[in-house]
Amino acid sequence: MAAAATVIIPTYGKAPFLRQALASVQRQTVRELEICVVCDGVSNELLEMLEKIAASDSRVMVWVNPKAPRTGEVHRPAAIAATTAPVICYLGHDDLWFSHHVSTMIRLLQNADFGHTLHCEGGLGRERFVAQRFLYGDLSSRETAQAMLDPARNYNIVGLTFAGHTREAYQRLAEGWNTAPEGVPTDLHMWRKFLRAPWCRCVSHLGVTALHFAKAYRSQLFSDEAFAAELERYLAVMAAPDLLQELHAAALGGLFRYQRDMLGECRPGLSGETVRQLILTTPCNDFWSRCWRLLKRRLRIGF
Repeated sequence: MAAAATVIIPTYGKAPFLRQALASVQRQTVRELEICVVCDGVSNELLEMLEKIAASDSRVMVWVNPKAPRTGEVHRPAAIAATTAPVICYLGHDDLWFSHHVSTMIRLLQNADFGHTLHCEGGLGRERFVAQRFLYGDLSSRETAQAMLDPARNYNIVGLTFAGHTREAYQRLAEGWNTAPEGVPTDLHMWRKFLRAPWCRCVSHLGVTALHFAKAYRSQLFSDEAFAAELERYLAVMAAPDLLQELHAAALGGLFRYQRDMLGECRPGLSGETVRQLILTTPCNDFWSRCWRLLKRRLRIGF
């Protein structure tokens, strides 16, 4: 059966936590995947682990490369060229996907060229995942696109783990992945190529489909091995539906407050109902409607 999506997972160093990131891909509800681990200078231990995983799962392919500048972006085009699926997704080697991430991206990109789900960043060392930050924005809006294209700001609402695009759109670009200039985030350097293309249809989906763990934060608390154990624990927690419901509710509550604050600067006195109606004009009506009903029953977020 033809692959429905290609998954690109860049990695480097020893990264023992890559096993958990890969496991979150292997349990996707969409089974027809091309799973590409793109190595940018890895340890022998990690390579041995990857070879064992690839031997047990024919969907997993490993590209072994020497260390390149920055995050090894120059290695990614080879994996893209060697695969065929119409949708391409990305996963950071220290992040996790919920099982519906790829199916969500496939639906999202049916009528778009480049898109993302909601960036959800959380803390560690707790019994349950607690979202510490959501990055809100709408790629289809001129304001968001202009902010991300502004070289003085390096503003970005699209982390690698949450992004995807069609193969056709990538092939239409004059240039794909390459080494980002110093001072420019590597992912943003690539996303700007889509945002600059006049034909590119960009879309944001404000549902939670993945979890990001900031390296600067987690490296202060855990060794790589201890962090891998943390991800293993979170993998088990993510299988329960109540965590996703909690994150959806937190995301919706945060977005309402974000919209209230932003709109209040220009149009003070907007009611919560008015803000809700504005949000429901986004492409994610069904998702937000369900979350709104959930909030009314359980949380009663006030304005």
